Formats: sequence, C-alpha cells, structure tokens
Amino acid sequence: MKSMKLFFVSCAAILISTFSFGQIPANKLIVTSDILSHKKVVFQRIVQQYITNENQYLLEAKSDTTYLIFKRDSADKFMYHVAYFTDPLGKNRFTNTNAIEKKSLKIKFNKKGKITQLLNWKEFRDEFVSGFSVNVKANQMTGEEFDFNKNRVNNEAVIRRMAMEDIGYMFSLNGDTFAEDIEYLRVKAVRDPFSSEDMQLLGNLKMNKPAGTQNTVVFNAVNKAGPKEKQVLMEECREYLEKNNTDKTAQTELKGVSLNSEQEYTYNMAQKRMLKITFSDVLVINFQSRGNIRYFTLIDFE
Repeated sequence: MKSMKLFFVSCAAILISTFSFGQIPANKLIVTSDILSHKKVVFQRIVQQYITNENQYLLEAKSDTTYLIFKRDSADKFMYHVAYFTDPLGKNRFTNTNAIEKKSLKIKFNKKGKITQLLNWKEFRDEFVSGFSVNVKANQMTGEEFDFNKNRVNNEAVIRRMAMEDIGYMFSLNGDTFAEDIEYLRVKAVRDPFSSEDMQLLGNLKMNKPAGTQNTVVFNAVNKAGPKEKQVLMEECREYLEKNNTDKTAQTELKGVSLNSEQEYTYNMAQKRMLKITFSDVLVINFQSRGNIRYFTLIDFE
C-alpha cells in the first residue's frame, strides 16, 4: 500500500536479534514487571510534536497530556483493560484523538509482564478495514491494495502491532536479559512515514547504571536509517512532493531524507517497575526536522 500522507505513527520495535561485543558478565539483569501484582496502574503520557527549519528554529510545536490506565480484569489476573483518559482517576475518556485510541484494549500479559495477546483485536481490525474503504473512495488506494491490506490485517499479531505500538513496546524488554555497559545490536521495525510499511533499522541498545544510584538502571536505544533506507525514503519523499504539488509551483531541491528512532527506559530493579519511558521519532528532510516524542511516566498504582 502507498498511502502518501506525511504523518507519524508511533513506532514499536521488534527485537530481531540481540548479541553483544565481548563476554557477558555474571551479574546479568532479567527485566521483569510487577504489573500483575497491581489491580490498577496509571502512566501519564505527554506527546510533543514539532517542526524545525534548516537552522533549527522552531516553526511549529504542539503538546498534549493524557493518562494511560491499566485495570486488571476481575476474572483473569493476566488480563487488563487499557484506555486513555484526560484525568489520572480515569473518570473522563480521552476523545480528542483518532478512532483507534478512543477504543479500550483488552490485553493479556505473561508472568514476566510481556504483552502476549490483544484479546479484542477484531474490533480494531474492523476499524482499520473501514479506513481502507475510505482510502479507496478517496482514490488513495486501489481495489487490489484494499484486498491485500484487508487480508493482511486479519491477524491478531498484526493488529496488536498497529493498534497499540507504543503500549506494546513499553513492555517489550520484559523477559529479556541484559548486562551493564554491554552494547547490543538490534533491528527495530519503524513505520515508514510515507508508505506506512515497516522499515527495518539497525541500531544498538545499552544498559547503564546512573552514578549514585543503587537500584536504578537506564536503557538507551538508537536506530537510524542506513544508506539503503535513506535512498528509499528519498524516492518516496520525492513522489510525495510531486503528487502534492497540485499548482505545479517550483519545488525545493531534495537533498536528503532520514529517519531516526530513539528510546529510553528508566527501570527500578528492586521494585521491578519502569518508572519512565521515552520514545522519540524524527524525520529529517533537507535538514528540516519533524519530531514526535512521547513521554510515559508511572504516577500511580493500586
């Protein structure tokens, strides 16, 4: 599918392969989550989006704050109902958003706190298929592309990724083993902002313990488009600009396009909790940057 709308979709990572340089010391850390011991967990989410020019002057910026609340199901301790609210008490649903975020998620965790299933995935599948139909009517998708995408999203794992990318990645390190100061290579699936297809970006992940702390560790990951990915982005961006240059005015010469994704996790080893998570995705066109940053901070639990 070639959906040529320039937008950011929250980027979730798939750990393709993880290995390190050198020997892994004995004092390894297995990341786990204590979420299953709580009937309610609340994260504050702050989203910041911005555009800067070639001189890094801010051209546009916007920010909003919502609350992501996990509530344990009364009949299944591994199942949680998840939704966005405008208040930390969960009294008012967040509605100033897209149709996907307006819906409640029913997710299942394993014992280590990794998400394994989106139980009500068919609700989200139907929403995506409805969106494909709108694209066909707007001549943004062919009939063949509609059939292909309709079949592609008839899959729980695919819908889970599409419907809850950031949420899935919040818990994606759970169950994995890490060692301090070891650099791990990994491939992350980042959503191509032009085609909406996955772009596999090579990067690294490293765990460090901040000076003066006893139980806190910080995970930093960086994934950047390489030469091949940059060439693909360049061609897609050129196609996007030509398609949207309806009045046939002169276009600025396209010199370079890049895509970067960074993630940071602050984890308490004693409490087994992610205290703060930051996802940052930046698209750069001719040194002009379009950024999408999401901050998730643990603020309450019961």
